[in-house]
Amino acid sequence: MEKMKFVNVLLFVTLCCCCTVSYAQDKSVFSLNSDSEIVVKGVGQDGTKVLTVTAKGKKMEQAVEIAKRDAVAYCLFKGIKGSGSTEETPAIIKNGITPENEEFFSSFLMLKNNKGRGGEYLRFVNKSGQPKTSKIKKGYMVSLDIQILYDDLKEYMIKEGYAKKLDFLF
Repeated sequence: MEKMKFVNVLLFVTLCCCCTVSYAQDKSVFSLNSDSEIVVKGVGQDGTKVLTVTAKGKKMEQAVEIAKRDAVAYCLFKGIKGSGSTEETPAIIKNGITPENEEFFSSFLMLKNNKGRGGEYLRFVNKSGQPKTSKIKKGYMVSLDIQILYDDLKEYMIKEGYAKKLDFLF
């Protein structure tokens, strides 16, 4: 029994490490050096994905906004890992950020500013539940469940020309 508990803890830690998305917190563009952790919680039948995101920020509100942005970027650039109850979903944007699309994604993933304006990514986010907040040395850490309007996000990226529509023949 004790061995099984150890294996479960080891599996959980491995899953968390594999599902880490990286960002430069003060930049609006996706990069590979951040502290956000993302775990897939579920897939909705209505074209949504539910992710649990843990993010850090200087202020609590900033950490919440970073978590929202990171959840969208995770769907765009990393894809969603499969689990026992869900199938793997590939990244919407296969090539990531390139010099040709950097301006678009910089604007699209821009964090909400003091005037309440933020990038278009906010259109594809529904927050479910209250964030769990803790004070850390340089600000706040929040963990919250975020529902992403995944199918809508994918259609938007196809319409904008950054993703390709898949045609399946059966």
